[in-house]
Amino acid sequence: MKRFILLLSFLASFAATSFGQTCATPALIKAIPTANGATIFWLPTGATLFEVQYRIGVDSAAWTSTLIQSSGGVRDTGTLQLHGLQACKAYAVRVRAKCSATLFSDWRTATFSTLGCVAPCAAPRGLFATARDSSAVLGWAATSTNAGVTYVVQVKGARDSAYRTINTTTNSLILSNLHPCAAYTFRVKTVCSATLSSEYSGLATFKTLGCAAPCLTPREVRGLTEGTNKINILWVGTSTLGYEVQWRIRDSVWSASTRVTAPTYQLTNTQSCKPYSFRVRAVCSQAAGVVLYSEWSATATVVSAGCVVATRCEAPRRLSYVPANTTTLLRWDTAVGVTGLTYDIQWMGARDSGAWRSVTGVRGNQYNLTGLTACQVYMFRVKTNCSATSSSAWGEPTRFQTTGCTPLCSKPKNLRAFVNDSNVVFTWDRADLSNYLLVVASTDGSFSTRTIPVTGFNYTLSGLIRCKTYKATLVTNCTDGRTSEAASVAFSTVTRACGGNNDNCKVVDLAINSTNDSTVIEANATILASFFELQYRKGTDTTWIIVPSSTRPRFVLRGLTRCSAYVVRVRAVCTTGAGEWKTKEFRSGVACFGSGDGGGSVEALSGSVTNFGVYPNPGHDALNLSYNLAQEATIDIQLVNLQGQVVNQLRGGLQDVGHYSQTLTNLSDLNEGLYMLVVRANGKVLATQKWQKQ
Repeated sequence: MKRFILLLSFLASFAATSFGQTCATPALIKAIPTANGATIFWLPTGATLFEVQYRIGVDSAAWTSTLIQSSGGVRDTGTLQLHGLQACKAYAVRVRAKCSATLFSDWRTATFSTLGCVAPCAAPRGLFATARDSSAVLGWAATSTNAGVTYVVQVKGARDSAYRTINTTTNSLILSNLHPCAAYTFRVKTVCSATLSSEYSGLATFKTLGCAAPCLTPREVRGLTEGTNKINILWVGTSTLGYEVQWRIRDSVWSASTRVTAPTYQLTNTQSCKPYSFRVRAVCSQAAGVVLYSEWSATATVVSAGCVVATRCEAPRRLSYVPANTTTLLRWDTAVGVTGLTYDIQWMGARDSGAWRSVTGVRGNQYNLTGLTACQVYMFRVKTNCSATSSSAWGEPTRFQTTGCTPLCSKPKNLRAFVNDSNVVFTWDRADLSNYLLVVASTDGSFSTRTIPVTGFNYTLSGLIRCKTYKATLVTNCTDGRTSEAASVAFSTVTRACGGNNDNCKVVDLAINSTNDSTVIEANATILASFFELQYRKGTDTTWIIVPSSTRPRFVLRGLTRCSAYVVRVRAVCTTGAGEWKTKEFRSGVACFGSGDGGGSVEALSGSVTNFGVYPNPGHDALNLSYNLAQEATIDIQLVNLQGQVVNQLRGGLQDVGHYSQTLTNLSDLNEGLYMLVVRANGKVLATQKWQKQ
């Protein structure tokens, strides 16, 4: 019979394995720990026999295993009580169902930590001291109410080289045999057990009493030069025991103290044109070899005789450089006819943290900067040392880049888009390479993005969707597999035929700010615009120059002819169509004859004509002008438009020295805008004044 039962058990196990019988994994496992044990729970999910294993929470530890019998009900809970665990340790536990002698479920695993962790040993806080002449009471806040906690106190005087260590069982300590009028520091740590102690607290300071009453500090210290190599120092003081004097040049080390009995001291053999500093203290008392002094006075500074008077100390101009891989030759212009100057240089890399590195006392007008990194951006600035006490301000920083960069093919320049209904022609300036990659997409995603390999310097794209806005980018394909930086342009197939109300799609005004390097044009426009288009031309031309459109109402024009008249127009492009052009005239550059930047200040080009005034400004039918003439001259006054054309003229003839008033009339027929009044004396322009016609 026993053999028969074993045979049946074997056949059942074989059938379960052969025919794919499964064993359900416990649905949940949870641990409730104590300091030295834990209670493990799990949901059986139908099984009646389970294997439970646990180990300390390290991968190399061996599992401890046990078998647990359960009722097997779905709502029943399997339970195991673990004992003899270590306190404050992490453990892992896992459980699996045993469905037969050879059939097991997957493991269900959980982790837990036992209780009983020792609280950390905290450093004392709230250190304080109550000092007497030769003693002090130290105290601090107790860190624990547990019995057996002690403290270690370390004390050190300002003259001591090492701490003195004292043990105490309470949170206070009485120190004796201290020096009067002396500074001390102390710190404390907590000893929680034979093996556990805290870090030391922060330092606390105190000073014992018993200091002698100080006498008055000397005041009104001043220095006077005498001859070429002497400086007399004077001050006001009340000491009957004398004074000590110290001196130094600029920020050098103070000299040894010199004892004097009267409130005066003379320093001889001084160096020429050097800044000497002086300070004085009074002798308050002297007994048994101990001398007490007052505080040092405020420092007085006087420059010794022998300085060469310089009219003005200016920073170097026209900074330039000659870069190499790891060095760069820095250059600048020196003052004409001035010798003996030195220069200070400051420089830093673009990747530095913002701290300048310095080179001082450079003679001549160049310096070879070494220790640089190849293909890195740096900046430098220079100042002039005109004398020992006179230096210029730092000049404007100049940027440079060292050589040694890996070549990268150039970015396409001047990418433009010319739209005709549903076609667009892209053009750009020819670069070193002729292979490009053009990407075109609509801003609303309705037009499938097209990526097109192109050659040459133009490309025609057809099949655009009308009444849409687009953006195109173009990169150069480099020979090493990389691509250049991208050039981009926005354009639109939106026209008035697209329909919609365009009353709010407009540019209200243009603000123009022109310098000798560039002209910035900003449009005050509707916020409904998708992007903006700008065109400009010289005042004498008829052909408009098209600038790549921008999603921002701001354009920067470069390469304009300085002091030339231009006309610019900007319009907004919205989803409902393009707005009206807003047109404005301006003159490029500054300090030009007939400048059109909208200002109204006088440019006095000579002292012959002064107090030149124009009113009313702005005006309409006429204008009045007045001026003072400093010398006899033949005066001509012209009113000129932005194209340089004379629109009105007044010939004053030969005039003597004095004050004059003139009137220009018949100005009502002039177009609204900016004009320039020009005063010539003997054919030479002496003054200009802007005038606004309303």
